[in-house]
Amino acid sequence: MSPHSSSSAADAERRHEVLVRQAVDAFVTIAHGRSRMAPIDADLLWCVLPQVAHALHQGPAASSMATARKLGMIGRNVVRAVTPGRGPTLIAAADFVCISTSVQTARVLEPIAAAGKGERLAPTPRWPALGPAQLRSAVLRSTAVARWLELKATAAGLVLPADLADVLLRTAIQLERSHRFFDGSHVRSVVVASQHNAATRAVLLAARRKGIPSVYVPHAPVADNRFYLDLPVSMAVLRGPAEADWYVRHGVDADGLRVGGDPSVTGWPPLCAPSRSDVVFAPSPHRDQRLTRTIDLLAEVLPRGVEVCPHPRMDREQLRRQCPSNWSMSPVPSTNRRLAEVGASMVIQDGSGVGLEALAMGIPVIDVCPHGTRPNYPYLNSGLVSVVADGEELRLAVERAGEERAQAAERMTFARSWVAIGGGEAATACAAAIREGRGDGQATSSPVLLDGWA
Repeated sequence: MSPHSSSSAADAERRHEVLVRQAVDAFVTIAHGRSRMAPIDADLLWCVLPQVAHALHQGPAASSMATARKLGMIGRNVVRAVTPGRGPTLIAAADFVCISTSVQTARVLEPIAAAGKGERLAPTPRWPALGPAQLRSAVLRSTAVARWLELKATAAGLVLPADLADVLLRTAIQLERSHRFFDGSHVRSVVVASQHNAATRAVLLAARRKGIPSVYVPHAPVADNRFYLDLPVSMAVLRGPAEADWYVRHGVDADGLRVGGDPSVTGWPPLCAPSRSDVVFAPSPHRDQRLTRTIDLLAEVLPRGVEVCPHPRMDREQLRRQCPSNWSMSPVPSTNRRLAEVGASMVIQDGSGVGLEALAMGIPVIDVCPHGTRPNYPYLNSGLVSVVADGEELRLAVERAGEERAQAAERMTFARSWVAIGGGEAATACAAAIREGRGDGQATSSPVLLDGWA
């Protein structure tokens, strides 16, 4: 890539970021500008707001969808609604239930549930099926919100995601199903690992309406952006003291916070990683334009010796086609495991939590952050991570990283302030904190710790 084309790509990326921020701002203004007389369901809107706003942030929305596809989505949602057990995965402990919506959240919640079972076998709960009246209510609620949002968006010149109606209907169904579930269960607390997923928020809202405490255990490092600055729960069990301190600085009551570590990582704190010459590139599932620019930057500075460790949500074969042919793809799906096994000379990422795991092994980390934006995670602002925006900055950071292996001990100590413990020890600590928080009455003393979308 020539310097001119690199500059043009950076300018295009900056223009795109401005347009995206304007779109998100417009959507949030519309959602928060609902009037008392508007035929709008505030509960349903609260559930979907961060997920839809995040979808707008990912890039230009498709403005239309084929009728056949729309009908197919409606049909699948109806089948889900009338079939018992369909919905987010329920993972039961002896006296609390975990709600998982992805591979990443399951990695955190399954060990906690196992630690929470003790010697008692918890029956596997199931989401109830909806009857005709509940299904009709979900359809009417979602349709009313979709029409209201589309009307307001059109007036504001904003194009909403084509699957908005599908997201609203799925969420309305989950909201109805969650109310029925809590009516017929003896769940004493609910544990989640996401705060922006619409289905998860529907469960949290239903639990709150029933007076059931809720707990958040993060599946990733705390993120510094408008989509994740939110703790819509009674209590949060965080990964390390630095994470808890960050939330307190943003106005969260420390009494509602605990530190339990990260149950999804084993062997924590890890040993210093082996040394090898290859660079590990850990991309995130950004829109294609941003991903392509990052790959081009790396190819310009690092023509060879790059191993790609994709995010679990990324299509490995598609990513392989986007990368230079002389780059290799990691043979294992876990970046953390790969680094522990063979190491790396440095890790280059584009806004990821992988960097924290690399720092814990003493590996230098470089974060590619486009001009006009800021790093997604607070740990990246420590000074121990090189944050770069263009090819020249990347080239200098790569040179420095080759000279900084001696700082491994400092990087490892820093990472452990963000993730205190891991594996089984963390799972046990989290399960104990969940029981303690539920039992001391603190969990029900206020509605939520921090509502970023009220």
